[in-house]
Amino acid sequence: MFTQYEHLVDRMMTLEPFSGLCGYDIGVVGPSVRSQLACLHPVSVGEAPLFHLSWAGGGHLAMDGEWDSSTDRLFRQVLGSVDWDSGPIRLDMGGAEFVDHRSLLILEEFAARNGSAVELVNVAGSMRRLLTFLEPDVSRLIVAN
Repeated sequence: MFTQYEHLVDRMMTLEPFSGLCGYDIGVVGPSVRSQLACLHPVSVGEAPLFHLSWAGGGHLAMDGEWDSSTDRLFRQVLGSVDWDSGPIRLDMGGAEFVDHRSLLILEEFAARNGSAVELVNVAGSMRRLLTFLEPDVSRLIVAN
């Protein structure tokens, strides 16, 4: 619930001119929710997560950091907060330092479950090659030119 709220408010902040400050009692929300909330912001204070999945300008998502086997569970939880009802998701991969094949399959799984597609932009050459190896299993992940 907290993560869905944060995700929607962060999206609104990219579309409307306002700013906000997040504050949660970690004793109430717990460490799992804290980790998810930290991943949903482009910048986090304290123990930094390995990746961020946050709204960027124009109402598009941006990813930075690393997606690997150590982040699979957290990545699934964070993806559950994404507003898939808004149609195809555009995901800027320009800040991605490392993405393994499992993470791309998880992203594909969420897109399929929600009957949507994910348009990937600013995709590095190594990730393009990885996506080629994973075809046709990642047919909902579309690399934009």
